[in-house]
Amino acid sequence: RTDLPVVRTWDFGYGHPCCKLAQFDPFAGEKGRYMVYRELLGHREKLNEFAPRAIMMTRSLFDGWPIIDFGDPHGADNKDVGESSIEYLWRHHRIAVNHKRKRIKVGVEEIQEMVLSRAPYELDGDIPASCFLVDPMCPITIDSYIFGYHKDDDGNPVKDGYFDHLVDADRYGIVGNRDKAISRRKKVHKYVPRNIHTGY
Repeated sequence: RTDLPVVRTWDFGYGHPCCKLAQFDPFAGEKGRYMVYRELLGHREKLNEFAPRAIMMTRSLFDGWPIIDFGDPHGADNKDVGESSIEYLWRHHRIAVNHKRKRIKVGVEEIQEMVLSRAPYELDGDIPASCFLVDPMCPITIDSYIFGYHKDDDGNPVKDGYFDHLVDADRYGIVGNRDKAISRRKKVHKYVPRNIHTGY
């Protein structure tokens, strides 16, 4: 969608860092539609090695597009490259990562609500489609919604240690867009950060 900015999401960590490219359409249905286009999952890779690959993926698909970054709020604490992950991305790549602490259960439930919601999809002849769509180019993401989380006896989400990184990346993008970004009555251009230093 050329009329929407790109949502780039980050799940930090040395074991399986993750970056995903998506878009959020606030005008689709009651909850908006989240569309995942690409995924990048690392393995035992520091951020100073992983970030350039994520940036290259972004440029290969969306060069020149407005981009909003959302990420793991714990990235403000993580020190895997001598400074926090969020500090590193800003200092070395001028990427301002929006982040908000919110319970995992709440974010997972928001994704589930979007999966079950339907709204007309203009790219498919306005036939109603899920409000959470994943491109076939993201096979690990598709698997992650089968294997990524399970519930304990109290109904709380439990991570599997691998696929959950991809679910979390979507969680940050959805929570960030629905909580911070936009009301459906506001213009789409307000997705673009007005202050490059804060990302808001």
